[in-house]
Amino acid sequence: MVGGFFAGSGELDYWLVLGSAVTGAILGDNFGYWIGVYGGWPLLLRLGRVFQIQEAQLTEVKSLIQQQRR
Repeated sequence: MVGGFFAGSGELDYWLVLGSAVTGAILGDNFGYWIGVYGGWPLLLRLGRVFQIQEAQLTEVKSLIQQQRR
């Protein structure tokens, strides 16, 4: 949004802002996918411990998500 504001006011080049936004979205999506593929559930459990979320709570959320997909 800030980039759009500056592009609209002439401070930044419109195409540079657009290209940066598209590139950031694609890279962020891919990084999230690969973190999930290689980290998966064990990574989520380790992060849960860091943020003081118990494994039982994570398992409950996982089962709720699976029920919604059916």
